Amino acid sequence: MKKILISASIFALSLTANAQGQFISDANYRNTVENIFKERVKTVGKTFYNTQKEKLTADEQEALKFLYAYMPLADVTDYPTSFFADNVRMAFKAREEMPWGKNVPELLFRHFVVPIRVNNEALDNARSVFYNELKDRIKGMSMMDAIIEVNHWCHEKVTYQPSDARTSAPLATLKTATGRCGEESTFAVAALRAVGIPARQVYTPRWAHTDDNHAWVEAWADGKWYFLGACEPEPVLNLGWFNAPASRAMLMHTRAFGDYNGPEEVMLRTSNFTEINLTSNYAPVAPIDFYVKDSEGKPVENARVEFKIYNYAEFFTAVTKYTDANGHTSLSAGIGDLVVWASKDGKYTYQKVSFGKEKEATLTLPGGALVGGYGIPAIPTQPTGSVGALSGGALVSSAPAGSVGALPDCSVGALETSAPPKCTYLDLVPPKEDPQLPYVSDEMHKENQRRFALEDSIRKAYTATFPTMEEAKRISERGAEYIFKSRGNKQTIVDFINRHSDNEDRVMGILATLSDKDLRDITTEILEDSYNATTDQLSPRVEDELITIPFKQYFEKAFSKKAADAFRADPMKLVEWIKKNIRLNPDKKALRIAQTPVGVMKSKITDERSRDIFFVDVARSLGIEARKDAVTGKIQYKSQGVHLSQVHQPTNKEVHQKTNKGVHQPTSIGALETSAPPKEVHPKTNGEWQDVKFDNTADKTSTAAALGTIMLTYEPTKLLDNPKYYSHFTISRIENGTAHLLNFEEGQADMGNGTTWSNTFKNGYKLDAGTYMLTTGTRLASGSVLASNRLFEIVEGQTTTLPLEIRQNTNEVSVIGSFNSESLVTKDGKEVSLLSQTGRGYYVVGILGVGQEPTNHALHDIEKMKEAFEAWGRPVVLLFESEADAAKFNHDEFPGLPSTVQFALDKDGSVRKQIAREMKLMNEKQMPMFIIADTFNRVVFVSQGYTIGLGEQMQGVFKKL
Repeated sequence: MKKILISASIFALSLTANAQGQFISDANYRNTVENIFKERVKTVGKTFYNTQKEKLTADEQEALKFLYAYMPLADVTDYPTSFFADNVRMAFKAREEMPWGKNVPELLFRHFVVPIRVNNEALDNARSVFYNELKDRIKGMSMMDAIIEVNHWCHEKVTYQPSDARTSAPLATLKTATGRCGEESTFAVAALRAVGIPARQVYTPRWAHTDDNHAWVEAWADGKWYFLGACEPEPVLNLGWFNAPASRAMLMHTRAFGDYNGPEEVMLRTSNFTEINLTSNYAPVAPIDFYVKDSEGKPVENARVEFKIYNYAEFFTAVTKYTDANGHTSLSAGIGDLVVWASKDGKYTYQKVSFGKEKEATLTLPGGALVGGYGIPAIPTQPTGSVGALSGGALVSSAPAGSVGALPDCSVGALETSAPPKCTYLDLVPPKEDPQLPYVSDEMHKENQRRFALEDSIRKAYTATFPTMEEAKRISERGAEYIFKSRGNKQTIVDFINRHSDNEDRVMGILATLSDKDLRDITTEILEDSYNATTDQLSPRVEDELITIPFKQYFEKAFSKKAADAFRADPMKLVEWIKKNIRLNPDKKALRIAQTPVGVMKSKITDERSRDIFFVDVARSLGIEARKDAVTGKIQYKSQGVHLSQVHQPTNKEVHQKTNKGVHQPTSIGALETSAPPKEVHPKTNGEWQDVKFDNTADKTSTAAALGTIMLTYEPTKLLDNPKYYSHFTISRIENGTAHLLNFEEGQADMGNGTTWSNTFKNGYKLDAGTYMLTTGTRLASGSVLASNRLFEIVEGQTTTLPLEIRQNTNEVSVIGSFNSESLVTKDGKEVSLLSQTGRGYYVVGILGVGQEPTNHALHDIEKMKEAFEAWGRPVVLLFESEADAAKFNHDEFPGLPSTVQFALDKDGSVRKQIAREMKLMNEKQMPMFIIADTFNRVVFVSQGYTIGLGEQMQGVFKKL
């Protein structure tokens, strides 16, 4: 991997610490920060910035003002000034006491050491805790060695485990000893900054070649930026398991706190952060200039331009930019394909672009009459009584309501018209893989493995103190599951249960609303607030917001009895109160870290996301049933006539839907992941859900939704009988010219549930009237995608029927199923994961029927293709079903097997059963079984039973991978 170079000499004059010791040496920049700071304090109120009791040096005061000038609104209103003052002091202490402190350039100290926030985590006192733990451990080390040592410390404390999209605070991650990659990288960045090393979280929002994403860390040492896998220490820097996929990424970036002026390409400047492009540090890139014009050919200023990567069966917005006065913006990205989507004032268009092939692209927004945001093309009128055509996405037909609209054929290739066609095929190719790996000797690797094992043992000694299920049951039979899942937060949950043993139902009702992650980091104050509140609305959570300040009892006292009664009688009055008393931040590009409802109430200023959460929390605190709809994100309350004891409380699975099948889930700072579709856990009521619309007039702030039905038709095939949401298709609603994904439940990968064609869309699903886009895709083994988009309308009272078309390519390998690469097998008497034996990449797994003719044929076929297997170079793991089978297998009978073959045991048949289940094999006991899969859990080939020419078939697959 090419080193990430920022020469200190280039910035020697502008970046080195000022001789006078000022935090900001540039007078103009200092004046700018001062003005922004004053405006911020004026906006939120002087009570939120109070340094009277703080003893700050001139430098520390300047740094504190810098933080307040650019921090998200939620940080200003939800944390006391003393908290940030303490962190600023610790940053300067590290600068003074660490040997490299004086060598860190001013620019990097300001933007990558002093800031506390890394992602969308709750803020805590990790800086002081981490500094005290690490300062002696790295004493006397060089800066590069210190980075590696800090990462070893991180691995000693935390290991990878998938979880929901909310990012836990560093100390919460420390407490639970696990985190997804976004949490591991947040943790590692916090640790590095604590000892005065500039660090930043780097993430690819989505990979281009597979349905996954990842976050890691860059740290600065002696004039250069280096990268490392967070909590995954390697012997050297610029090395991680993700070297190869990073070389195929389309976009990798980070967000520098404040207005940052470094050498990197700036993708977006906001009032909180500067988004910078780091892709060229990992892969070849090419630029494209983009021009957005209106229907008359005039440039469109401030058009929103979204750069989208196909991933999880949607076109995910990885980067958002805005056009200048000339309608221009630009982007450098990996040498592959993206979809670029331009919009303004509800009008939109999109097209595929190929970086490295195109120099510029023009997107023309439609003009004239609009249906759903795009121009209405000329469409022949259908005869009376015939099936309606889709005109701009709307059904135009004299057929009766509920009839099916005829669908235009999909267009192929790049879009050439200003208005997107109603159906488009898009073939997308990711960049080629070309990793550059630093040298690591065998001795270095062995020493790193030794340390790895030691650190694992230290961490496991700590996690051994966590409650087992048996211990949890002894404490509380009903609460055992919650105690078990609480890990390092055990005492909080146990004490809460024991404290209120006289009202176990309410305690269990509150705990039932919490996600697994909530159980690991919820505080006593939040639990007690929910318990002691008079409302029967038990859940403290609306979506993925931070729950750091108790609010239910606060809002019981915040309004007069007369006002509270009026709100309960007519929740629209609460909507009107919010519209009248809570200002909206006019800055639409600001980070949407959700404010606490108490912070909103005290500051009287917020953004749309926090306002929505505020409404639900206040309503629930006053006994009004309210929610943020899991699928659509709409804010709703239940109409009158609902008894409080019947109120639906969301379960942990409802609140946190995307556990992401075990994949990494870094969240762009402030990004919102909505929850899963509700499962009724209380009796249904007679009331209807009313939509809250804050932007409507006073008499129309609430209404029952106008609903239509979407029905998808699909003809099951042998390999894909029931397409899955997020794997094969998604639906997005087009609102104000942008696409918003409908977040249906994903389910748990090992349970086989979740949203599919047959259980949700086969017989019709109700959606709000409006414009939508159905996206489908087939991920080929090469990483390429065969995708399609269909724009359609949902009309009130009507059924819109669409074909669920999953495109296939018989000329290239495609993903046909999934297989858990971390499945356990037995080797040399020990349980190990397949991943530990295969390493990253593709591999073959075979289940052998020892002594059976089909197995003998298969192995001999593989022998015939030994040269091809060894040229491919990937592991072949052959599994016996028992020790007896292993003992009787005659290795001498197959002397020509490739050197890449290794043997192990599938003692309980779990691997065989998994292959049979996932591949939908007719007989789970028929041997042999072979699959070709990779460590992203994709299966691209399967064979079972008697097959002649198996080796040749596999060779054909190898050539296409």
